Amino acid sequence: MPEFDPNHRIILSRAIASWFVRRDGKYYDIDNYTTKLALPDVQAICIERFADEFAHIPLSKDLIRAAFKASFNTLTTPAAERVGTWSGSVLSAPGCSDRLLRHRGTVSINTWTKPTYRSHGINAAEYGCADEFFSWIFPRHHERTRALDWLAWNLQHESDKPGWCLFLYSDKKGTGKSKFATLCEALFGKRNTAREYSASKLTGRFNVPVLTSKLVIGEEIKLQTGSGTSNALKTYITEDRVLGEMKGVDAQMIEQRCCFVFTSNHPPLWIEPDERRYYVLNIDHDGHASGPRSNEFVQLMIQIDELLADETALARLYNALMSRELSPDFNAKSLNITQHSTDIMRQVQNAAQQVSTELLREHLDQAGCNCIAESELVSFVQQTLRGNIETIRHKMTELGWHRHTLKWGGVDHNRVLWIRDGYSAYRGRLKAPDGTTSPIASPLAEEARL
Repeated sequence: MPEFDPNHRIILSRAIASWFVRRDGKYYDIDNYTTKLALPDVQAICIERFADEFAHIPLSKDLIRAAFKASFNTLTTPAAERVGTWSGSVLSAPGCSDRLLRHRGTVSINTWTKPTYRSHGINAAEYGCADEFFSWIFPRHHERTRALDWLAWNLQHESDKPGWCLFLYSDKKGTGKSKFATLCEALFGKRNTAREYSASKLTGRFNVPVLTSKLVIGEEIKLQTGSGTSNALKTYITEDRVLGEMKGVDAQMIEQRCCFVFTSNHPPLWIEPDERRYYVLNIDHDGHASGPRSNEFVQLMIQIDELLADETALARLYNALMSRELSPDFNAKSLNITQHSTDIMRQVQNAAQQVSTELLREHLDQAGCNCIAESELVSFVQQTLRGNIETIRHKMTELGWHRHTLKWGGVDHNRVLWIRDGYSAYRGRLKAPDGTTSPIASPLAEEARL
């Protein structure tokens, strides 16, 4: 007969099975799944954890040996007491308290953990000093309403994801951008948050830790229009299934529930015209580091730090956001930039449209292009300028070009042709202002074939 309580063996085995998974003869801590562990290392870790977490259980050698045998060596041990076979899949399942999700004999790792402040049974709901903080950093009521609706929606629908993100811009330091991100981090849970200071780290290889977070914070984000990083970030913001990769495991499609908050001291002029993924807010107030009300704002930041350290106050703020009634026109999946653009968004849009139009003019002039088929123009704008094809008609009209439908080049059906101002086309030939004619041909098309 064993000289220990069999129930104690079950308790320890269940703990082991909740801490580790195995794959290809190696073991992985579910909180550090990128590092392979040998069995002796895992067992040494377990012994230390037993002493820390089960101080009430007498840890005899026989008890530990029996727990190890059941968890690591006996295939007939109940699944809840045996280290499971890892499928290689990692996902975030907000609201699900099970860290291991079982399916047909394998387990997947659920990275989401319930923030501790939500377990205290606090029912009261109030914004506290956060209400004043929100009024400082979002001084325009309609912008504050939309930002808080976004935050509340993501907490109320934690297992879902929005189709757009918050981008907090300020050309001054000490305005509270990062503090807002930290407050969001506390609400969603630090263990459920990825925080990076480079866009390339958010979108580079081995991106699973980012994509299996609920909240992703990008500090000092600055991109280039049409770059691979910019395009990857757009995919992450909108798509719920993306390609994820981690060390030692083949890349695979994973489900992601991320919501994003970005900050920067530089205006995001890289945002393309008509971009609907970024709700840009200019955090401009007199409480910045060198502003006339900086002391007042610093005192408020001290209060916010106290809120962050007080789980009871944090729970009350969470409850207030969970019970918040969202605006009737709020849509978490789609941002209507016509109705809800901020001043800084309009400035960025106008700058982006002007830059892309000038780039198009420059390329057409350099190529000596006096006519171009619309199909070739669409390809050129997409591949070379990385622009939005929906704005082509506006840009070409602004440059003084005219849109015609006619036949040319031996093709027996009408096609759309854009012609420079002063030129005309008839029966497959282009007529210049000086009266000379030439066959309709696009230097850009020839350039692409080369």
